[in-house]
Amino acid sequence: MALQIRNINHLQNLLINSKGKLIKNIDFESAELNDIELINYSFTNCNFNGAQLNGINFSETKFTNCYFNGAQLNGINFSETKFTNCYFSETEIINCVFINTSFKNAVLTNATMVDCNLTNADFEDADLSHLDLYNCDFTQTNFSGATLIETAIIDPINEEGIKDIKSVKGAIIQDVEPSNIQDLLLEMKNAEESEPILKGGKKRKRKTNKKQLKYRSKRRNRKNKRTYKK
Repeated sequence: MALQIRNINHLQNLLINSKGKLIKNIDFESAELNDIELINYSFTNCNFNGAQLNGINFSETKFTNCYFNGAQLNGINFSETKFTNCYFSETEIINCVFINTSFKNAVLTNATMVDCNLTNADFEDADLSHLDLYNCDFTQTNFSGATLIETAIIDPINEEGIKDIKSVKGAIIQDVEPSNIQDLLLEMKNAEESEPILKGGKKRKRKTNKKQLKYRSKRRNRKNKRTYKK
C-alpha cells in the first residue's frame, strides 16, 4: 500500500526521511499542500488526484506516470519541468508558470487553464480535447502532433497572441472555439505542412547558380538599354 501524504507536515516528514530527491509510489490524493519549494525533485508513480496545490515551486522537476485528475493547481511554478505520461483530466490550473515545460504525450482532457504562462511549453502529441485555455501566453508554444478537439482558446495574451505559437504541424484540429481561432490554427498548420523539408529537417532553399546570375544580369542590361532608347 502506498504511503499517504495529506498535508504539509506529512510531506515535510517524508522529505526529511527520504534519500535524495527521488519520490516514488506516494499517494497525495486530496492532499492540501501550500507554499513549499520542491526544486529539481523527481516524482514517479505518484497520485495527486483531487489534491489542492498552491504556491509550490516545482521548477526543474520531473513527473513520470503521475496523476493530477480533478486536482486544483494554483500559483505554481512549473518552469523547466518535465511531465512524462501524466494525466490532468478535469484539472483546474490557475495562474501557473510553464516556461520551457514539457507535456509530451500528456492527457489534459476536460481540464481548465487560466492566466498561465506557456512560453516555450511543449505539448507535442498531447491530448488537449475539451481543454479550456483562458488568457494564456502562447509565445513559442509547441502544439505539433497534439489533439485539439473542441478545445477552447479564449482571450490569448496580446491581441494576436495565437500567432506566437511555435508549431501546430501534424496536430488534429477540430471544432476549436472560437471559430476564428480554429481558422487561424488551420491556416498555420497548412502553411507548415506545405513547406518542402530536406532530409536533415531543414527547409528547402532555392539555389541560384552562376549561370543563372549571369543570365539575369544580361537580361537586366538589355532591359535598361531599351528603356534608355525610349
